[in-house]
Amino acid sequence: MLIYCDGRPASVDDLQSLALANQGHFTSMQVRGRAVRGLGLHLRRLRAGTRDVFDLALDDARVLAGMAAALDAAGLDDARMRVTVVARDFDMGKPDLARELALLVSLAPLQQAEPVALWVKGCR
Repeated sequence: MLIYCDGRPASVDDLQSLALANQGHFTSMQVRGRAVRGLGLHLRRLRAGTRDVFDLALDDARVLAGMAAALDAAGLDDARMRVTVVARDFDMGKPDLARELALLVSLAPLQQAEPVALWVKGCR
């Protein structure tokens, strides 16, 4: 898995400080040929989540730039992608302390679907 923070490879310091913040939200998607089905819905979810969790605005252009930068850096056109929004120095009781949003983009290889349909049997 590859992880990028604000368009550059995430450092240990980036990940350590963001892991300790423990406040954020994400959306996951499949990228095929640099296209995402339902991209507008993912962007809307990220904007709404950022407003709800941090009472801050999130710019679609920033998200799209972060997604493109991660794909460019990894040299990928197809990937599983997770976009996570976290705030550095965020305190739920004091939202004015959210000074900076960080955008994490993680990439992993796509997984191929099983060639045979799976069946699920309910139980009573």
